[in-house]
Amino acid sequence: MRRTAVVKLAVSDEQRDALHRTAEQYLYCANRTADYCWSDASYTECKTNKRQVRDALYSDLREETDLQAQLVQAAIKRAVEAIKGVVERWKKGQRGTQAAHNALLRLGKREEVWRKQYIHTVANEIVTEAVEHDCDVIVFEDLSDIRERLPHAKWHHVWTFRRLYEYVSYKTPEQGVSVEEVAPSYTSQRCSRTDCGFTHEDNRHGERFNCQERGYEVDADYNGAKNIGLRYARKPT
Repeated sequence: MRRTAVVKLAVSDEQRDALHRTAEQYLYCANRTADYCWSDASYTECKTNKRQVRDALYSDLREETDLQAQLVQAAIKRAVEAIKGVVERWKKGQRGTQAAHNALLRLGKREEVWRKQYIHTVANEIVTEAVEHDCDVIVFEDLSDIRERLPHAKWHHVWTFRRLYEYVSYKTPEQGVSVEEVAPSYTSQRCSRTDCGFTHEDNRHGERFNCQERGYEVDADYNGAKNIGLRYARKPT
C-alpha cells in the first residue's frame, strides 16, 4: 500500500521569498518558451523539437533569470511538451483554445497574486513612512528606458521597479504626498556626503559604497537613495 503524507514546509521569510522567486522565474521561462513555440497560423509552424527550441532560448533565459541550468531546461521541456499536446489535438481537428499555453499561464496565477501583494505591501510601507515623517514628496529615479540603461538587469527587477512606482503613485494623492522623478545618472557612483560628491565607478563595490576620495563607507543602495533625494532638493524651482 502506498501512502502520501501532506506536510507544510516550515521556512523562514527569506526562504519563502526565494521559493516564490524561483517559481515565478520558472513560469516565466515556460511561458516565454510557449510563446516562442506557438503559431496561430498552422500547427505545422509550431515548434516542437526540444533540442532546437533549447538551442534557441537557453542562453537568453539563463541571462534573463537567476535559475540554475537544470531548471531552465526543465521549463523549456515542459512548455514544448505542452505545445506538442495541443498540436496533436489540432491535427485531429480538436484545436479548441490554445490549451497548452493557457495551462502554463494558469500555473503562474498564484505567483502573480503573491508578487503583486508583496509590491503593494512595500508601496504601503513607503507611503506610510513618508506620512509619519511629514514628507510631502517621494522621489524615484526616472525609470524611462530602464531596459536600455540597465541591459544586464533581470526581467523581474525591471518589472518590479515599474510596478512599485505605479503603486506608490496611485496611493499618495489621498495622503497629500506627491511622487516625482529625477535623472538617474551616476547616483550609484557619486558620494552622497554634501561636502564631497566625488563620482567614480570604483566607489561602488557590489552592495557597499566606499568613496575613494573621503573614505565614506555605507550601504550602496542607501548612498544611491540619498543622491536621488539630494538631486530633487537641488532642482531649480
